[in-house]
Parts: sequence; structure tokens; C-alpha cells
Amino acid sequence: MFSSSGDIERALLFILHGVKQKRDGQGIWRDAKLLEKTMAGLGTRDTQLVYRTLRAHWNPHRMEAIKEAYKNRFGKTLEARIRGETSGSYRDLLVKVVRASETTK
Repeated sequence: MFSSSGDIERALLFILHGVKQKRDGQGIWRDAKLLEKTMAGLGTRDTQLVYRTLRAHWNPHRMEAIKEAYKNRFGKTLEARIRGETSGSYRDLLVKVVRASETTK
């Protein structure tokens, strides 16, 4: 199940972040931070990026709030960050998913 104590520590911290009081009461800031984490450092964690983007996409109002929180926190739009981290059809698809919430306003 877990290969090292580092795995257990990360799992426990993930759970802790999920249950602690949220700044906004809804976890929007946490979602923005987790999206950034998928693109931070060397290489993009593609599976996580797709999962988190699609998960937010299902609730257009939440996606808009996440995009706003992302821009406030990181000084760049989520779309611009995704464009810089991905390429080709993969990039185009993710950008369309991020933009889709704008058409439901």
C-alpha cells in the first residue's frame, strides 16, 4: 500500500488540508493551489491536471471562482498557465475545458 513513511506523511497532510477550515468556506483556494501544484516544478503532472480541471469543470460557477482565486493568488490566469505548461491538441482541449464555464454565465 504505502512504500515509505513519506507516502504516509503526504497522505495524512492531504487529509488534513481537506478537513481544516477553508479561507473561503468552500475550498476554492485549495482547488486553485492544487491546480498550481500539478504544474509546478519540473514536468507537468498530466493525470492530476486533467482530473482537477475536469472535476472543476462540472460546476461552472465553481470553475469561475477557482479561476479568479488562481489569478489573485498566482498573478496569472489559469488559462495562461495551462498554455505555458502544455502543447498541441492536449493544450487546446484543456483550454476549452477551462473556458467552457465562461459560456454558462
